[in-house]
Amino acid sequence: MSTMSSERHPTTALPAFVLGALEVDDAVAVGQHVAACARCRADVGVFVQSIALPPRPGHAAALPRPAVKRQLMARIAAEQAAAPDPVPQQTLLMRLWRRLRLATASVVTSGRLLAHRWLDRDRDERLDRLR
Repeated sequence: MSTMSSERHPTTALPAFVLGALEVDDAVAVGQHVAACARCRADVGVFVQSIALPPRPGHAAALPRPAVKRQLMARIAAEQAAAPDPVPQQTLLMRLWRRLRLATASVVTSGRLLAHRWLDRDRDERLDRLR
């Protein structure tokens, strides 16, 4: 979310913004956008009104208790911390690039050695003919 540009609307982040579920940096960015954008302000108003409605009879309340929210956010954070970081694509590309450079260097070196041997043999044959 922190890469949000002023030209794009953070529509997918607005519900989390209203519920207070965004990280601080993201909440600040969305809040600044909402302050400057009438369309997003209206969407936030709709979300605020929808969570302010009392639950219908027979249905559970829409918002979790604060303790449940804290537990859920802590669980998500723990799972994200435990998950291994994915290998960035750039690293894979860099490995492939290194292998390609190594293969190219090997081919060039082998070619030079073969050419050098061929030239040496040719030179030796010419010297033998001159003797």
